[in-house]
Amino acid sequence: MQKVIAYFNVKQGRQGKRNGKFYLTLFLSAFISLVSIFSLINIYVYCAGARYILAQNMLQRSAYNYILVLGARVYADDTPSLILQNRLQAAITAYRYKPVPIIVSGGVRSLYNEPRVMRNYLLQAGIPAKDIIADEQGDNTIKSCLNYRHNYAERTLLLVTSDYHAPRACFLARKLQIAAYAFTSSTANLSPATRIYNFVREFGSRIKAAVNIYLDQRLLN
Repeated sequence: MQKVIAYFNVKQGRQGKRNGKFYLTLFLSAFISLVSIFSLINIYVYCAGARYILAQNMLQRSAYNYILVLGARVYADDTPSLILQNRLQAAITAYRYKPVPIIVSGGVRSLYNEPRVMRNYLLQAGIPAKDIIADEQGDNTIKSCLNYRHNYAERTLLLVTSDYHAPRACFLARKLQIAAYAFTSSTANLSPATRIYNFVREFGSRIKAAVNIYLDQRLLN
């Protein structure tokens, strides 16, 4: 009897090992498949948007009617973060090539007001007040694009944002039927940790952008 019990214990142990290997293989296969799908989505969004990014030497011969600066972090003392300063400096460069209205788009909360900070920075840089438009409903990239489409649907847009963000911003704008191009600000002066964080965050944001565009048909109407 003891031999029979021992036999079944050994058999169950082998079966358990086989089941464990099966589930581990299944998990790894599912994980690799998901990573592959997400990577392909990232490549698609990046390539779809990157084709509309302009180099500085292309600004003078580009026909844009508005410049839209996408917001980023501001501090409690109403100063822009380094990322936002870089974007605003890029917008000033684009404005010098073609003095068209600059839309500063960002979020507003009790502790901060991104468009106000951006407007003040541009004013201090010598941009006329009449050429600065504040969009205080631009809580994220897609809302900023939707607000622009609502107000200036037929006008060509130059998006100004960070280099890592520009492909996604152009992807969203183009999918929303906006004739948009982008001029990027460099992130070379950011810390390595900040650049890595932005890269990882952007990976997920591109997936979210594709989901929003293809699964929420209300955005396309």
